[in-house]
Amino acid sequence: MKKKLLAILLAVGVLLTLCPAALAADVPADAIAGAQKYLLESLPRGTSGGAADHVMFTLVRSGAALPEGYALQYYESVTAELAENGSPAGRGRSGEFARAALALRAMGKDPTNVCGQDLLTALADFDACAQTGLPGVLTALRTLDCADYDIPSVDGVATPATRELYLSTILNAQLPDGGWALHGGKADAATTASVLQALARYRDQQQVANAVALGVERLSALQEADGGYTAWAVPSSEPTAQVLLALCALDIAVDDDRFTKNGATALDKLLTYQDESGGFLGTLHASVTATYQALQALCAVQRAQSGEAELYDLRDVELAAEPELASGVKAAQLQKNGAVFSDTEQHENRDAISILGSFGIISGVGNGRFSPDSTMTRAQFAKIVVCALGLEAEYRGTFADVAESAWYAPYVDTAAAYGIVSGVGDGNFNPDSSITRQEAAVMLARAAALCGFDTAVEDVSAVPEAVSDWAKSGVAFCLQSSVMTTTQAQQPTTAVLRCEVAQMLCNLLMQTAILRF
Repeated sequence: MKKKLLAILLAVGVLLTLCPAALAADVPADAIAGAQKYLLESLPRGTSGGAADHVMFTLVRSGAALPEGYALQYYESVTAELAENGSPAGRGRSGEFARAALALRAMGKDPTNVCGQDLLTALADFDACAQTGLPGVLTALRTLDCADYDIPSVDGVATPATRELYLSTILNAQLPDGGWALHGGKADAATTASVLQALARYRDQQQVANAVALGVERLSALQEADGGYTAWAVPSSEPTAQVLLALCALDIAVDDDRFTKNGATALDKLLTYQDESGGFLGTLHASVTATYQALQALCAVQRAQSGEAELYDLRDVELAAEPELASGVKAAQLQKNGAVFSDTEQHENRDAISILGSFGIISGVGNGRFSPDSTMTRAQFAKIVVCALGLEAEYRGTFADVAESAWYAPYVDTAAAYGIVSGVGDGNFNPDSSITRQEAAVMLARAAALCGFDTAVEDVSAVPEAVSDWAKSGVAFCLQSSVMTTTQAQQPTTAVLRCEVAQMLCNLLMQTAILRF
């Protein structure tokens, strides 16, 4: 009878420990908002790689209100990297592509099909993933597990990666004290917590469950008297944030007795690191790295409190469907890598220009230059859109002022035949006049319809008053789909620049199935 009672009490204790409802402490909304604001202000938009991948994942997963076009420009930055340098397989940058894959999946983009490229091929080479030691292995496993991805098969790999190989590497790195270390023979909190996050999914395996139990015990012992954790004996928000992520992944309450010291939890301590900027202090000052880790931890605790999926469990994210292309529209194929013009290296629209140049959709003005800040004629715009959609250019004698001998004649006539452009009256097209922003928006909306978009927008109240009535619907669609910005729409009759056309067109094509590596 006593044994039975003891078993019941132990079972109840385990249930209380694992129950997410036991997460008692609330996460302050202003702490999350402050961290989001700090990250958005600290990292330039339209960048990927390094901290940018972590930041994009964190902002999306924390429900941040992103500026218009922010997510799309991140996607373009990842795509531009592929356009310039080719397939991720065999590039020796598995961590970078793994982080990008996580961010894209969180955004609702398919990381196995970035214009036909599978970012996960970078994780097929175990040796490449393990080059950076335990962190590389953990990142690879976390990325594969975020949506239960299979490991791609890549020819020529010396040591093909498997989940079993990743797991055994992690388990074999466990130290006698029960934890894991980035360096040396003594466990550190951040590495131990990161490992426990990766192992959480595999606790149904007895060996993993045993390792996790020892790791949790060690993590509890490493906690300081104030509830926080140190990095190499220095108090820091980063290991404290990682511990919170581990607790949430393992369904352990933040205020579990094992992780409450003198009445203080890791969450209590983490919140003390936030300063007036909204950022979190790693050690001495606020940083992007410390802040995205802290925001991830706050978001993880919040999700656990509300019964949502664990932070890195992205199976609940619905992937955006690619619109179906109309008859006559064909996918564009990559023509060359590294199509960056000499005068666009530092330009804010560099990625869009590079992508379109790589696919032969745009060309320069000679001498390796693109002249991004020059205006564009109606004829030039017609050619670019026709090339973007892969339409067969054919002269049809549509306009009186478009001679058959003109270089742009087949493009203008084809654009007209598909309803992308129209004349200016009296049977003329006015090919050499500069195209305005609102004209470009209307033509891009028509092109979008050929790409399978539903371009009808009933409510055009968000369109600036300066936009002409005939252009309001097209501008409304372009604003709604992040093809153009509100700032551009506020000056609709301004001549559109070549860099703006590249960015607007790339924004559209990134949401279609047209570009294929």
